[in-house]
Amino acid sequence: MRLRLRPLLLAAALAAAAGAGAGCSPPPAEGSAEAILGSLLGERAAEWSRADREARAALAAGEWARAAAALERRISCYPARTGAPRDPAAALDGSLRVDLYNLACARARAGRVVPALDALEESLSGGAGFVGFDHLVEDPDLRSLRGEPRWKALLRRLSWNEGLEVRGAGRGGARPLVV
Repeated sequence: MRLRLRPLLLAAALAAAAGAGAGCSPPPAEGSAEAILGSLLGERAAEWSRADREARAALAAGEWARAAAALERRISCYPARTGAPRDPAAALDGSLRVDLYNLACARARAGRVVPALDALEESLSGGAGFVGFDHLVEDPDLRSLRGEPRWKALLRRLSWNEGLEVRGAGRGGARPLVV
């Protein structure tokens, strides 16, 4: 199940960016979501929004390869993190993690297991809090990853339970048995 989580600021920014360039809008107010998005993405803001719309349409249509390509374009629009204490690009971290998770889902559904695991590990590098451990374990989009050693290692790394053991699939193959 793909995530649709989006911080309030980013939802407002995305809506504002989608309407940007209509020709009759006044310049964004300083500090508005549109101005913040524009300052972080610059010229890439329009492509970021276009790629989001294309990815959502492809995901809804079950066109996994097209969705992955659109998500890859969207992810390429994010500014690089500088590592500075008050790095403005950090404001987009939540959205980037969601996009990486959705990319993992699209790649997994397309049968691209290794690239799916790469995106999933990057998405969850800060922990599974934004997605939730139960959602991660049960997500049907990630079913093709469940037999992989990297999947099992990822679950062990993210679990609070040091003795976690993943034993293949549970009833009907729908969910791994986690003990």
